[in-house]
Amino acid sequence: MSDTDNWSKDWNSSKNPSKQRKYRTNAPQHVKDKLVSANLAPELREELGTRNINLNLGDRVRVMRGDETGKEGIISDIDRDEQKVYVNGVEAEKNDGTKRELPLRPSNLQVQALNLEEISRIDQY
Repeated sequence: MSDTDNWSKDWNSSKNPSKQRKYRTNAPQHVKDKLVSANLAPELREELGTRNINLNLGDRVRVMRGDETGKEGIISDIDRDEQKVYVNGVEAEKNDGTKRELPLRPSNLQVQALNLEEISRIDQY
């Protein structure tokens, strides 16, 4: 039994959090890619004419929720399977003194500047 056996593209919504988690966890990869998105800063919103955008490596983001609220950095890694984003400068110190980047949920981030190496990314807006 594969992961997609528990996932339906016809599923609409539910208020039940466990059903929402099940949908996101069992979704196929092409759907999970779309779930890794964040809202745009107000000036980018007006410029692009959209409210949110999928995250890419190199985008500059600001943390809007959690203990690291207000910190900004550039996205260094995206774990699309776990739907987590890693940002330079948002780190935790371990007991042995080493530092590691904290995994952040994309919904807790706001895009401040886009990585424009892929021009086709902007062309769709």
